[in-house]
Amino acid sequence: HSRKQRLSGKQNKSRRKQEQSRLTAQDSIFYEQMMQDGMCVLADNMYSRTYAFDDVNYRLSRRDDQVEFFTKWCEIQNYHDPETFYQMLLINRTVDRDDFMDKMYSPLRGDQYDIYRKEMNAVRAQRGMEGNNSIVRERYITYGVQSQDADLARQKLNRLDTDAAAQFKAMGSA
Repeated sequence: HSRKQRLSGKQNKSRRKQEQSRLTAQDSIFYEQMMQDGMCVLADNMYSRTYAFDDVNYRLSRRDDQVEFFTKWCEIQNYHDPETFYQMLLINRTVDRDDFMDKMYSPLRGDQYDIYRKEMNAVRAQRGMEGNNSIVRERYITYGVQSQDADLARQKLNRLDTDAAAQFKAMGSA
């Protein structure tokens, strides 16, 4: 390669890097509109909604509870019809253990209820030492449907929301 070709290659890399650095988070999220009720309007008549749900501490459960949990989890996985898409997002992040414990405690107020706050703080401290409580777990499920009509899509998503809430509640999550 000649010096000029190498230089133009470097210039092209530099130009691409500058273009990429100008992209914003909004540029990487492909949706047309976010509705007030949380329904997201995507391209090609697709609509979605994302829900947060609570983590269930599977490892600390009794064996029969684990089997029941797993059975209900499989029911959720097999519940959806072929026209519905869903995606699970599971985020585990470590937090500073001291900060975590500080946030768990009820502050003492110098009143007659401090005795109960101390007792509750002791219980929380004990539970905080069990398991892996310096990990914050965030759980999300996104449902999507295709529809020519936004109101019909909203009805489908609302039905999925109601059904999913009942299924997660049966598993001990909300």
